[in-house]
Amino acid sequence: MDSEYVIVDLQETGVFHYALSVLLNHQISSVKSSPSMQHKVHDSWRAKLSILIMKLMLSISVPLAKIGDILEVFLNTLSANGGLTNVIYKLLTGQGVEIPQKDSDKYWTVIGHLDPRLDLFAHEDNSDTDDLASFLNSNGDFRPQADLCMMASKLAYENRAIMRQVVTDRWHNTLIRTFSCFAENKKEDSTRVLLLTDREQDARALVVAFRGTEPFSARDWNIDFDFSWFDIPRLGRVHAGFLEALGLGDRNDLGTFLKELDKESDSASSACHGQKILAYYLVFWEIEEILNRNPNAKLYLTGHSLGGALAITFAAVLCYQNKTHILERLAAIYSFGQPRVGDKRFAEYMENKLNDPINRNFRIVYGNDIVPRVPFDDQLFQFKHIAPCFYFNSCYEEKTMSEEPHRNYIPVATRVTAIWEFIQSFFLKYFYGESYQESMTSTVFRMAGIFLPGVVAHSPVNYVNSIRLGPKYLNPQVQIVRDINDL
Repeated sequence: MDSEYVIVDLQETGVFHYALSVLLNHQISSVKSSPSMQHKVHDSWRAKLSILIMKLMLSISVPLAKIGDILEVFLNTLSANGGLTNVIYKLLTGQGVEIPQKDSDKYWTVIGHLDPRLDLFAHEDNSDTDDLASFLNSNGDFRPQADLCMMASKLAYENRAIMRQVVTDRWHNTLIRTFSCFAENKKEDSTRVLLLTDREQDARALVVAFRGTEPFSARDWNIDFDFSWFDIPRLGRVHAGFLEALGLGDRNDLGTFLKELDKESDSASSACHGQKILAYYLVFWEIEEILNRNPNAKLYLTGHSLGGALAITFAAVLCYQNKTHILERLAAIYSFGQPRVGDKRFAEYMENKLNDPINRNFRIVYGNDIVPRVPFDDQLFQFKHIAPCFYFNSCYEEKTMSEEPHRNYIPVATRVTAIWEFIQSFFLKYFYGESYQESMTSTVFRMAGIFLPGVVAHSPVNYVNSIRLGPKYLNPQVQIVRDINDL
């Protein structure tokens, strides 16, 4: 194979065997790479640290998922019964305690409990119309547009019943379809996508939201930290895990990446591979059908966390396959706290495709969020973000930058910031209204942020607040090229 590559294989050794191998031999046995990359892999302490984190996460994946399930049941039981006091009272008096069904419109994920807000910014702003398309201008810089994309990204974490209820009853939009597709790196149907339009007939906006990193999924966090990449001609080095999540290859058979990328995608049959439903081709076919039926509709791709990376990867493959009839209808990509997707060549390629003649890529980063700072940007990893970056600090002040500060996550005073964010969360409602009162789940999560500041900063609460409390327009003109602490 002529293409260069670096592929992480976590199944090869366990945590302790891996640590012992690194200490004694100074070799990384869990990475396969092209010959030119081997010495860089073995010399990189960030590679060793990333693999150690990934192996630790994989070793606790089962108990972590169980904790997440128990926490969700607990939170939904409290919500359905009016709080902890009522639950205790019902138990003591022999009354039945309601436990919502997991697929019902009353069963929310932890993400939903972190930020229970449902109404869109346009509604809160006392707008006299429910027609969201009237807010979606062609430049993609109007604030309600960013809010719609963030709220759709947040909604993508929930089950179908909740999606349907919120989109149709609260937003007065049309839910076109939701589906879960096969992710090769997780060997399960875990790539979830939400498609909605502003109205059923003659739609003017089509929003495609990819689900992000699930808080208690060790495998999702590992995809974010994974530094596996495959070099694709013309496109550059692309994160292998994101390609796998879209059904565009398998790291165990590197030839499949180019095979899938060069495959025709002109029919729905392209989305099927045996019993597997592949995300890229299914989403592409759905988008094409909807845009053909609605000639005035513009396309918006979005996602939080992993979902943002999948939105960017999806757009990159559209460019690679020269799908101009789709790209001409692409109004904007909104990503919130997304990890890096490719190298410098990839970033420059996408900047030329998305930001000329006007900026269509809106990458939003909040504070000390750790996810946008991985995979690392160093001699081995060489991952780069697509410019510009719309960076919001802990006071929700925005600066347009080429890259967020501390691009490799140097934890300078992050705990002090986390304490400030915790204190600030109690006062936002007094300055900006009741919709900014945080849930008890979010408050507890912020307390944990004192010990895990980079993880808690990733909460969707911060991104919704950033959009709603930030400037009315997002100016793509870079104000700061590089933060001094990031040199």
